[in-house]
Amino acid sequence: MRQALALLLFADEALQRDRKTRDPVATAQPAESVKIKKAVRRTSENLPVHSFDTLLKASGTRCRNVCRVKNGSTGSVFRQVTRLDPLQTRAFQLLGL
Repeated sequence: MRQALALLLFADEALQRDRKTRDPVATAQPAESVKIKKAVRRTSENLPVHSFDTLLKASGTRCRNVCRVKNGSTGSVFRQVTRLDPLQTRAFQLLGL
């Protein structure tokens, strides 16, 4: 899950790719994309960058409400799902949901 969401996290998306070519003894240097994300705290898609925990909390605000409308002695019940914000939309796309 962390790998799938790496674009939205402070994680290094190129870590696996660079691991094959970098010196295993030398200190690992963060990729340029990580440096930029940490400096501006935005992704390349202009979404806020999160830690894994804060991204889960932001995604956890989506809910399904059961609404009941009374009309005299009768009533209707319907379910309403909250809309995804842009961050949640991108996270769900990356997870394939």
